[in-house]
Amino acid sequence: MITDHRKAALRCTAVDRWGNSMTMASPERATTVSAHCNATAFVFVPNLCNAKCDFCYVQPGFTHQARASKVVLRRARAAAEALAGLGFREVRFTGGEPTLFANLPEIIQPFLDLGLRYRVLTNAIDVDARIPFFEHHPPERFTISVHDTHAPERFFGVPISKSRWSRNRRKLAAIAEVEATFVVTNPRNDKRVVGRALEDLAEEGVKHIKLILENSRQSEARDFDRLAADLKQDWSGTFDTFRFTSTSTTACRLSEKAFPALELGRGEVYSCCAQVGDKHLLDGHRSALPEDPESARQAVSDVITTAMSYREAALPCSEGTRFCPIALCS
Repeated sequence: MITDHRKAALRCTAVDRWGNSMTMASPERATTVSAHCNATAFVFVPNLCNAKCDFCYVQPGFTHQARASKVVLRRARAAAEALAGLGFREVRFTGGEPTLFANLPEIIQPFLDLGLRYRVLTNAIDVDARIPFFEHHPPERFTISVHDTHAPERFFGVPISKSRWSRNRRKLAAIAEVEATFVVTNPRNDKRVVGRALEDLAEEGVKHIKLILENSRQSEARDFDRLAADLKQDWSGTFDTFRFTSTSTTACRLSEKAFPALELGRGEVYSCCAQVGDKHLLDGHRSALPEDPESARQAVSDVITTAMSYREAALPCSEGTRFCPIALCS
């Protein structure tokens, strides 16, 4: 465990682009963060979405467009300075739906100014207004929620033009690598649905595939394993990577690797992205995200320290969970 006096010894001070002092990571601290978090954090925009997926664990409010408040923008700036100061190198913007925010560039820009790479997790339903920014500041990758390319409204719960949605995926694939994520809700019968979607995605230029078993359907783990194995055999040669939920990972991975998440809407930090919004967390797995960069850095550091020292058999992210909801195999 990293003690308080050792944390202090690992600090050094620099000045950010706005002329404010900020805590940077010493080489030792950056190595610690990199080793345990892969130098990557998730940044959750305020919890709004333009779709109504029944299985979404963050349960966002519904809207077609929004603007992040000044408070959210201040939290984004503090989060950027905190993560850069701890040696993070990449952030992944998720939600909710990031692209529905008209001022999304203002959320992302502080991270870019401090040299962090970024990814965007999106449903790609309505991305036209964000394309110019993405073209000017290409992310490392887009991760697109897909589920079903032929009847998308069945999953998203809103009317979707299939042709426009396909064009949006092509636009994103022309800017950066694209990963498509499927949440499997019926592993006994979804092979045809996923298979025909994979045909579309391969033709559109998608490079990476991820299959996720909906967490409430853990009793269907064996059916999911068979589905994933069959689809991997048929399609892994078509895509650069083909990954799927590891239903055999029954222990929490936090002691080996943290997936910290900063939630800008409520102003909270979590030691794992699967914990966001969870009301059953143990002490230390969640903290307030202050608007002051130094305090934000300390909050992130504290939840990572909690993650590193977690040794319990039970998963801390949800009552009744039998396997890690984000562990993947390939």
